[in-house]
Amino acid sequence: MQDEDWTAEGACCLGVLLDGTSIRERDRRGRPIVDDLLLLLVDTGTSGAETTWTLPRLDDGRSWRVQVDTLRPDVADEEAGGTFVTDGRRVILLAAAGE
Repeated sequence: MQDEDWTAEGACCLGVLLDGTSIRERDRRGRPIVDDLLLLLVDTGTSGAETTWTLPRLDDGRSWRVQVDTLRPDVADEEAGGTFVTDGRRVILLAAAGE
């Protein structure tokens, strides 16, 4: 992204995939470092409309599960489908889980 992308009209959402399975470094004992596969969705709510996110497909039997949802703080470990809809100021953290 360029600097002007951050202030562009309609720029209201950001998704970040954090792939802990692709870490190339090794620990002190030479073992591969492996962590979780996480997806962070941020909706600023400035567009005034719903945003439909298409979640990355997981081909290994796992599914996306909601870990944190700032609009629904009581939700935890709820399975998400292939899409996720946000409609306002909201941050969602999903984790790939199961097998």
